[in-house]
This record gives sequence, C-alpha cells and structure tokens, in this order.
Amino acid sequence: MRVLITGPNACGKSIFAENLIQENENILGYVGTLPVVPMYYEKIARHRSRRQKEWKLLEISGSMAEDINRLKLLFSYGYPILLDGLSVMLWRSCECSTNPSWHLDIERFSASFLRIISEAKSDWIIVDTDNAYKSTSDISEKYFNEIALNIHNNILLYNIDSYHIKYQSVINNI
Repeated sequence: MRVLITGPNACGKSIFAENLIQENENILGYVGTLPVVPMYYEKIARHRSRRQKEWKLLEISGSMAEDINRLKLLFSYGYPILLDGLSVMLWRSCECSTNPSWHLDIERFSASFLRIISEAKSDWIIVDTDNAYKSTSDISEKYFNEIALNIHNNILLYNIDSYHIKYQSVINNI
C-alpha cells in the first residue's frame, strides 16, 4: 500500500491515515514533523495520544543531512511508514525560515526523499495539508506529482475534507 493523502488543515487526514495503516499493521514507523513549540503542543498531544506504543517514532530535527539519514534508516526496517506533514518536513529540514537558498535545499531534500521511498520495500502513507506553508505547499504539490510519476506501483490518492473522503483515485504508472 502506497498512499498520498491531502486536505485542508484539521480535517481528519491524520486520523484517516492512522486508521488506514492500522487496519493491517501493529508496528509501524511514524514520522512526526511538527516542531515541539507552544503553538503546536495541543495538536502534538492529540497525535501522541492516538499512537500505539509499538510505533517507531522519528521526529524531524531540522537538519537536512541528519533527517535524510534518519529517514533512510527508518525506511530500511521494512515496516510501514506514516509520514504526517510533508510540507512541514520540507520546511523544517531545509531551515526555510533562516535559509536564503531554501528552494535549492528543498529540491535536494526532495530528490533524496523520493529515492528513499521509491526504493522502500515497505508500505507508506504520506499526508500533507494543501494550505500548510504556501511556498512549500506549492512545492509539495509538485512533489506529490513527482512521487506519482516516479514510483512504478499503484498509489492511492485521497483528498479528505471534514473527516470525509472528498475524492479517491489510483495512480498507476506501470
């Protein structure tokens, strides 16, 4: 199962993704992308309360090289991966708030991450908000398209709105 999920902020994407992946698996890798700062404490607490204790957690550090290495390791274990917040991961790993060449870094990070997930033997679900950080949302939309074009397996694409599936499609490039 390889799945891309999009939708507006706070519409139920994470719950949908967690339920989808837990139908078949007890142990999985979870990539947390939100920074642990006061404005996200409540949201992080909600997400943590739903996670199984067996889940392997990787929290994005904000260092592109470190995050790529840690993602490679997590994807090498062979269990399913849930990455919740592609735009936030791109923004934080490439230090977009302080880095004047962040567009180039996002392209490099994206190419590395695309290689990781295309070589992954495990299932994965990637979740993104279609209005997270406008500048990185545009890039993540492009990136979702690149994932669909470069991964030669069936990919399910869901768009969630108000806790309901707005649309669903299968992308097949075999």
